[in-house]
Amino acid sequence: MPRPRQVIPPARTVTTRQRAAEGSPTTSNDEPPVTESAVFTQMNPAEVIGNDCNNVTTLLTENQRLIFENARLQEENRNFHERNVSQCTRCNESLHPFPRLIAYESTLLPYEGKTDWDEYMSHVDVVARSNGWSEQRKAQKLASSLRGPALSILSTLLPCERTEWVPLTTALSKRFGQQNLGPKWQANLEARRQRAGESLSDLAADIEKMTRLALPGWPESCKDQMGVRAFLKALADEDLRRVLAAAVPLSVQDALTRAQLIESAMNKEGCWDCGQGGHTRAKCPKRKPQPQEN
Repeated sequence: MPRPRQVIPPARTVTTRQRAAEGSPTTSNDEPPVTESAVFTQMNPAEVIGNDCNNVTTLLTENQRLIFENARLQEENRNFHERNVSQCTRCNESLHPFPRLIAYESTLLPYEGKTDWDEYMSHVDVVARSNGWSEQRKAQKLASSLRGPALSILSTLLPCERTEWVPLTTALSKRFGQQNLGPKWQANLEARRQRAGESLSDLAADIEKMTRLALPGWPESCKDQMGVRAFLKALADEDLRRVLAAAVPLSVQDALTRAQLIESAMNKEGCWDCGQGGHTRAKCPKRKPQPQEN
């Protein structure tokens, strides 16, 4: 901060004639005029510096006080803003207890208990994320989408639990979930065979689903190995199974892609039983049908 400038009053000259008029003694020789500035220069420099230091200290103290006061006012303003926002939020929630619906809101598919519960929950999660639903809103929409056997779940819950996410999904999972049916799906996977007229893509999709349900919690690498094994075992064409096994597919999807390529090449070459084109050995009309395993 710049040092305050010392104001010096204009010098006043005292002549010999004035001293004579005032009665002061005079000498024969005229003395030089005495000015007040000369008197000022005779002051102690330490006193001038001390006065300047006191002024600077006072200004610094006042500046520090203003800084603290400004910080205090800013803190009070921030607290007031937070309280205002909180009160406005509570008022909006009391006036609008449910979130406002948007014009393009997606709806849930009806659930009757026939669709796999885990797959339907994936559908609920996607729709809820796209619409921005809260947990309570998801429970309300899920309860309103229940049909048939799934609708009877609501009667087993308390009225306050029918629109609560955790109690509702827990009850539905116990009724329609597949967590405790691993041995059943393992047996079905072991006995799965390709049906007459069933495409390879449909067979692969069913094998993947059954593997996921039969081996919950298993590593993905183990699920892939078990799925490939079940897919090879389920193929009706023995020649296709033998050629595909030699390719050593890494997953069910890999096995499906390779099987489709091999089947396409076999169709071009013709049936290995009758020698005619347009069909494989498994679909040869001259081949005797084999009993299907259930």
